[in-house]
Amino acid sequence: MGVAVGVADSELTSVTLYTPLPWPMRLDLLPFLFLYSTAVYLYTIRPEDDEVPWIFGALSVFCHALALLSAEWSVDVRCWMTCARLAAVVEDERLKMLVKVEPSLTMLPKLLCDCHLGPKEKKSKTKVPTLWFSFQNLKFCLYEDVETINRSETQFRRLDFPSNDTLESYVQSQGIRSTEDLQHARGKWGKNDFELPMPKFAELLKEQLVAPFFVFQFFCMLLWCLDEYMYYSLLTLLMLVVFECESVPLRKEAVGASIVNDTEKLKNLEIDDGTSMKHKRH
Repeated sequence: MGVAVGVADSELTSVTLYTPLPWPMRLDLLPFLFLYSTAVYLYTIRPEDDEVPWIFGALSVFCHALALLSAEWSVDVRCWMTCARLAAVVEDERLKMLVKVEPSLTMLPKLLCDCHLGPKEKKSKTKVPTLWFSFQNLKFCLYEDVETINRSETQFRRLDFPSNDTLESYVQSQGIRSTEDLQHARGKWGKNDFELPMPKFAELLKEQLVAPFFVFQFFCMLLWCLDEYMYYSLLTLLMLVVFECESVPLRKEAVGASIVNDTEKLKNLEIDDGTSMKHKRH
């Protein structure tokens, strides 16, 4: 039984906490090591002209590729094969935590997001989240202490901002008066900037390698290997991978141009003039 958490937001249906399994315990690795070892053993004891080891090895590669692709295409399968339900939240940064997010809109896919521990809170007027994750650039937080999270069902909710207080409270506010207050504010709300990240080469290449058309070509190559076209198939696979690698820089250039265009649009937005109040320290 894992940590029971919910979410108090209309855009999300449910959230579930996970932790990654060690590599030897993953279901997309350990069973296939036995299959590959069996294929090698069958090859060493095979009679001449026996095709059983080759067929068994090809089926092992096929099943392994299908398992890896299923984990890429489905978040539920990825959690089942590579993760375990988080038994308890521990204040240890070495423990990697993940959260499976299920949106309310069916058109949006489920995502497996990183779950972070907030900084240890000291006495401060700014309440820092204990756990938080980011989904669609929205920050969802748990403010209860670790013992409460492990003992009872708590709910993630959106990061709160001091936007509904009275005007008198804003006038009497003294702002951030110390470095400690600044660190707590930064730990809760983050830096005051807006980022448009550029996708990495490996991320774009991975997207192209798990695309349906490339997967179809890969399995065709696997079938050719069974028809005594081993070197031809491997050479074809190498050429396909090289072609995909060459197309990635073109995608990065297109994405970069789109980011620059969006940035220029944000800079050119017309904002209506207005009056704001500020606090000045003497």
